Amino acid sequence: MGRWLDRFGVKKLLYADGISFVVVCLLFGLLTTGYVSGALATTGWPVLLGYFMVIIDKMSTQMSFIRTVYLKNIAIDSSEVIPSLSLGMSMDHFVSITCAILSGLAWGLWGP
Repeated sequence: MGRWLDRFGVKKLLYADGISFVVVCLLFGLLTTGYVSGALATTGWPVLLGYFMVIIDKMSTQMSFIRTVYLKNIAIDSSEVIPSLSLGMSMDHFVSITCAILSGLAWGLWGP
């Protein structure tokens, strides 16, 4: 990831981080819909595809360090970096929990 940061720069990798997040979520949704509808088998290559998606998701999560590098580059006072990162992580957690609850309600009402 560090080499990619040196090669492509922060701006391009921030875009890649956002796009990878959206793509991973869409693919997980399509995969789940395929399992539930019966279009995809729950054995064989579709399961391997699910495993592959988990690996891609973890790699996408690792790209979050790019935001840290960007924040360190634009911070006027370096003492503001840690509190800003802590607040950002708290907000991410709050949004994740809220989205999980809302998604669970939508799943229960309308299905996957």
